[in-house]
Amino acid sequence: MKIPEVIETIAQKRAELVVGRVLPYIKYAKRIIDIGCGTGHVAHLITKHGKKITPVDISNKSWISAIDPIIYDGKRLPFPDQSFNTSLLLMVLHHTPDPK
Repeated sequence: MKIPEVIETIAQKRAELVVGRVLPYIKYAKRIIDIGCGTGHVAHLITKHGKKITPVDISNKSWISAIDPIIYDGKRLPFPDQSFNTSLLLMVLHHTPDPK
């Protein structure tokens, strides 16, 4: 197995663990936003469970061709209030300069 394949496998397994923990909490979610979607693995797996999810990030780091995140400035989300009834912010805060 080559290094890129190992990294992909790790990212996929991590996403599976995260989604397994998140699914019970989004059971009734209708409109989900994934803020800081990163590689897109989590968003992709959630869509496989029949959920509509909008991935957003400050840059496109998606490894999944089916996941095309909306790019924003990291300060103000480009959606009107009440656009989503559930938000995911997974593995994001440690990337911010001042996570208050």
